[in-house]
Amino acid sequence: MESSHMQRSQGETRAVLLLLKYLLSLVAWRQLCLPLVSSLSRQSTNASREVRHSAISQLQRLLLGPYMIYDETDHNQVDEIFNRVIFPLLDELLKQPVFLRDPKGMSETRLRASALLCKAFMHFEVHDNRPEVDIRLLWIQVLDLLDRLMNIDKKDQLVSAPFNFGNVPLIFGKYEAVPESLKNVVLVMNAAEILVPPSADDHRNERQRTLWSATQERMDRFLPGFLAEVISIPPMPTPQEPPTPAVPTS
Repeated sequence: MESSHMQRSQGETRAVLLLLKYLLSLVAWRQLCLPLVSSLSRQSTNASREVRHSAISQLQRLLLGPYMIYDETDHNQVDEIFNRVIFPLLDELLKQPVFLRDPKGMSETRLRASALLCKAFMHFEVHDNRPEVDIRLLWIQVLDLLDRLMNIDKKDQLVSAPFNFGNVPLIFGKYEAVPESLKNVVLVMNAAEILVPPSADDHRNERQRTLWSATQERMDRFLPGFLAEVISIPPMPTPQEPPTPAVPTS
């Protein structure tokens, strides 16, 4: 009896400690981390190029580094990272009044932000410990922003000078940089069996089928044929027609 009571007490203690840990993590996310990355996101559209690029570099270090305080099993927190930090940053950079704050340097900032968008999506959504959630809506939002970025100003195809973002030199315009970033995301999603093409013996689940169809449809609007170039689609067998019955001769 005493042993059973002790085991129950220990179980209750562990439950309380887990709840306390979760609450502390939630408070740290709400009160410390989210306000900080939101502030850096806003400063990433600053009129000063130096301030802008410093803010976006710090934002990348926080989001992708080991010191990010968030619960990776809580997909609501991941959604907040995109909906309150990354997506608003891209939306602001795509606005003409924001672009006119620094016409010579804003294209570079847009490319940095698009690279961050792709890296963040891979970091938060394409990993082994991700929860089993439908990422289709978030993924389509990413594609929407990349589409807008490529077409926002067709006259401004090249950045003014080569620059580095992290360890990656970006020496080409958004018409080359965006597809290259997108290609990396697609390949990683395919390797993780998230984005899976159809095949003759189609063993995909419903989520994989839906995500592939939605991705192909959305990409073909601004990069026709891109998905098939990146991921080889096995040829589908052509249905064989039944043999025509022989006509008896009289």
